[in-house]
Amino acid sequence: MQQVNHMEKTLQWILWFSLIQIFLKLGDSVIDGRKLLVTNDDTHPDFISIDCGASNEYTDTQTGIWYQTDTSFVETGTNHMVESASRSDLNYLYFGRQLQTLRSFSEGKRNCYTLKPKQGEHNKYLIRAFFSYGNYDSKNQTPTFDLYLGVTFWSTVDLGDNYYDYKEIIHSPTTDTIHVCLLNTGKGIPFISTLELRPLSNSIYPTLSPSHQSLLDHQASLDIGSTSLVTHSRCL
Repeated sequence: MQQVNHMEKTLQWILWFSLIQIFLKLGDSVIDGRKLLVTNDDTHPDFISIDCGASNEYTDTQTGIWYQTDTSFVETGTNHMVESASRSDLNYLYFGRQLQTLRSFSEGKRNCYTLKPKQGEHNKYLIRAFFSYGNYDSKNQTPTFDLYLGVTFWSTVDLGDNYYDYKEIIHSPTTDTIHVCLLNTGKGIPFISTLELRPLSNSIYPTLSPSHQSLLDHQASLDIGSTSLVTHSRCL
């Protein structure tokens, strides 16, 4: 009788050990899947999405868009994080974490990001830049500066009392490289929080002379009838 009980306990122990191994393997699979979700940047391989000043790359949980650090796109400037008191004001679902950090340019009159879209020249792109001061330098003085595409003036950035500002432009470059430049105009240190490039269909906004570089200042995007402003707009 004792031998039978011993055998039953042994079988139970073997069964429990086997089940534990199965659960551990399942757990590893789930973890590996999560790692793949975090590190996979193939959701939109033709997008360029840069979280300026960020210390690591990541996938935005709201949109699935992969955001890179800016170290491969610019050689100048200094990374900063907005002050802690401003982070709650900037933690909107619409922006994810893209406005929490920034890169400022205290040296040099002109500092540029270099973008190399996969589609190359003579294609249309939407270029979007976000600016959130967040009192990162503890001076409570928002700067004013100019934004250029190469040598062509794009817009003036002036936040005033706003938490953030953004600029959009539709651009058809004549080379494979696009330079997004911040120009110091003597009214404070230029900075940038996020820089994005999205390819567009060449059938929209046709140009009269496709052999020449064209610029179209994009003022707004309206999604009529959508029930999800947050994810739809940011996926563009």
